[in-house]
Amino acid sequence: MSKYILPYDVFERHRKVASLINLDESVVDIGGELNLLSQFLSGQKLTVANLNTGDVIITKDKIPFQNNSFDVVCSIDVLEHLPKNKRKQFVDRMIAIAKKKVILSFPIGTSSHIKYEKKIASWLKEKKENVTYLDEHIKYGLPTE
Repeated sequence: MSKYILPYDVFERHRKVASLINLDESVVDIGGELNLLSQFLSGQKLTVANLNTGDVIITKDKIPFQNNSFDVVCSIDVLEHLPKNKRKQFVDRMIAIAKKKVILSFPIGTSSHIKYEKKIASWLKEKKENVTYLDEHIKYGLPTE
């Protein structure tokens, strides 16, 4: 999918993450989708690691990279889909894999954001839309400061 037809919020998150990555840095996008972040990078070596599709298929409990494997380790819209008791382990693993920096992008669970997502999930369910991602936000709770 072209970056120009992405939903605005997806476009903005990927654009912002890409702006934090230097041209000469190697990058792994944990939980990313093929052809999303790459559209915002300018030739950086990018590896996509995901549960279903990607350059590397990962499992829920194992991210198969050696320590210090990539200059930059990023994860966009993943943390909120993990149970709270697994988040620290996930972030620690990302830190271990990174040589230089870790970039995380996720929604912050303010009371108004949580209320809004519950309302949107209910509305979309009435319209018989797939709201699996919102159900996981509600089930696991959004990350907080």
